[in-house]
Amino acid sequence: MAIQTVENEAGVKNLRAVKSNPDVENFYRFISENDLRREAKMIFSEIVNHLNPPKKRRKRKAKTKKPTLH
Repeated sequence: MAIQTVENEAGVKNLRAVKSNPDVENFYRFISENDLRREAKMIFSEIVNHLNPPKKRRKRKAKTKKPTLH
């Protein structure tokens, strides 16, 4: 690509800032021009799952029936 972008050393402050980043805009344009939406979605879902893993749910202990004497 002939388009060069300037790196932002301040870091990412919010998602809107990431989406408006020139590198990300060029990446979106590349995906759109080459019909790579399905592949990009798979890649993004893997990245999101890696960055935000699902929270583990605590399992309940199974209640056991106590034998009753009649």
